[in-house]
Amino acid sequence: MAEAARIVRGDVGVETITIDQGDWDMHTGLGTVEWGGLKDNAGEFASSVAAFFADLGVVGDKVTLVAVSEFGRRVQENENYGTDHGYGNVMFVAGGGVVGGYRGQWPGLTTTTTPICWSPPTTAACSPRWSRPASAPASRRSSRGSSGNGSA
Repeated sequence: MAEAARIVRGDVGVETITIDQGDWDMHTGLGTVEWGGLKDNAGEFASSVAAFFADLGVVGDKVTLVAVSEFGRRVQENENYGTDHGYGNVMFVAGGGVVGGYRGQWPGLTTTTTPICWSPPTTAACSPRWSRPASAPASRRSSRGSSGNGSA
């Protein structure tokens, strides 16, 4: 992120910079608040963002940082102390023009008897289609390829 800060400070007209950070696909070893992959990645991410804005100095007031994942996670821990792909996700936005706080309506956490499954299903409890709201476009409701284990 130091290089990105140098580019922004250089005032070369850049509007968007993308950066990949860490391995957040934690099917194993997610951990707790005291140990694990999530703690390690979150600590590195927090330090990087703090250093980025420190490097920007006064220019930071003109920068908006958006951190988002390309896929969601399930809330329930799997048998490997990790989480599998699902619908839960989060986005962080920071910068000079950002008004802090929580946006959106928290739906809460509920336990359902119908698992979210990827096609092809590997258990009788899974439907043959990828579970997605009916309002989703048809192309997104169709069967999707998987690694074959049905759990991710």
